[in-house]
Amino acid sequence: MSFRRRIAGLGAIAIVVGTVGAFAAASSAVAQSRASTSSAHAAASGGFSCASQQFCDYVYDNGTGVCFKANPFSGIPSDNWSYYGCRNVDGSIYNNTVFTFRVYYGPNHGDPHACIPPYTKVSDLFNYDFNSGSGPHNLVIGNDIASFSFSTSPCTNTPL
Repeated sequence: MSFRRRIAGLGAIAIVVGTVGAFAAASSAVAQSRASTSSAHAAASGGFSCASQQFCDYVYDNGTGVCFKANPFSGIPSDNWSYYGCRNVDGSIYNNTVFTFRVYYGPNHGDPHACIPPYTKVSDLFNYDFNSGSGPHNLVIGNDIASFSFSTSPCTNTPL
């Protein structure tokens, strides 16, 4: 193998490694788990700060006390919110994506569930019940979300 081919091969490897490294760094920055334990901190953080194409879960009403932010393409686990320290501590939600977002009462996408259309802010989850799928539909969503999913299908039942 000639010297030029070796150099070209090493250059191609460096480009691939650099691209994969940049992608991995960007993906890990997308899913942020920051459960807040102080209501003073939550009040000072403002409401509904959620970047474009992210789903944001908040501990308190009106988009305060961010628990985690997720991008639908980040590949983060959605089957159990315990991964983020956010299971059953939900006060408000902002679906700032083009996708339909479903929240589930049970882990592993266990019904019942509720549907949140694209670009929707829900200021107080205690005003809504899980209203789709099997299981009881009289369970309040606030502090009871265990898993979630993104979908390209629109809501088939009354959305939040």
